[in-house]
Amino acid sequence: MSDITRLEFFGDADDTIKYKNTSISNSIDIFGAEARYDEQCKRLLSYKEILAWILKECTSEYKEYDIHTIMGCIGKDVSVSKVAVHQFERVVNEDTEDGSVTEGLVKYDIKFTAITPNDEPIQLIINVENQNKYSPGYPLIKRGIYYACRLISAEHGTVFTDEEYGKIVKVYTIWVCTDNFETNVSAITEFSFEKKDIFGTSNRIMKQNYDLATVIIIRLPKDPDNQESALIRMLTYLLSHKFSVEKRKEVLSRDYNIGMQEVYKEVDSMSGLGEAVYQEGIEKGIEKGIEKGIERGIEKGREEGIQALIIDNLEEGFSKEKIILKLQKRFSLTKEQSEKYYQRFSK
Repeated sequence: MSDITRLEFFGDADDTIKYKNTSISNSIDIFGAEARYDEQCKRLLSYKEILAWILKECTSEYKEYDIHTIMGCIGKDVSVSKVAVHQFERVVNEDTEDGSVTEGLVKYDIKFTAITPNDEPIQLIINVENQNKYSPGYPLIKRGIYYACRLISAEHGTVFTDEEYGKIVKVYTIWVCTDNFETNVSAITEFSFEKKDIFGTSNRIMKQNYDLATVIIIRLPKDPDNQESALIRMLTYLLSHKFSVEKRKEVLSRDYNIGMQEVYKEVDSMSGLGEAVYQEGIEKGIEKGIEKGIERGIEKGREEGIQALIIDNLEEGFSKEKIILKLQKRFSLTKEQSEKYYQRFSK
């Protein structure tokens, strides 16, 4: 079996992640197709080889190293949909009071530590999020910044204590957006701290002391083959259900040397789930279209009834005031609405 394996929970002895109630058979009665598809994306992204590609293409610390070397730098402390984002610690009077708020928690999709392979290795904390909506109703970058800040805040008590702020390690939060498979817009965008001298020059502040949080947003396209980025192409074939399982396996094996049977089993499962989500989306669209059509039909029929009442009553010699009163009573209209309909249909 290949040494390319999935990450584990909190440093177990073997090289496989242990999931609780995340298998398709156990969760099929709990989650809809969309939720199961999202879970499958997380599982695929959690393989060491996939994470190594993400680190190589998205982080300055690993760009110069090969995939196998990077895999060896990824720690065994990975958690998948387990660590809480809103986990606030409170310490009063030197540990005399300690409490945490854990209700209604949001979980990190994937979180792990890694070290750099150079002569003076440094530690990094990495978070990878599978995001199915690039525009979820708020600026995604703000959520990314919040996650990065939370990762740094969580270092207190684990990486450093008291005022040992010099021990704070850099964090990455990387967001893989998979809702763009209908267009060919693709991008890898980085947001990070930069030093700017407003007046004078401060050379004593080293970059490693302020370059502590980076947010990366990746957008995957419909067509992966016309992409200059190897990572964009690999992730699109890995996560999109628009290609046959055979095609996806062929590309991942031939172009990215991914030969793990475990990965391909996940791809097989995901293919069916992706199609289910796609069909579900079509059905919802049809239902919404039917509902809209019914609404328009009802509105059109109502207007035809209003028009008929106005014309009939005019032919019978009723006054404008009388017709307005009839419209208000029969169609539950206000006086202003009734007068507008009268002006429209009495000509």
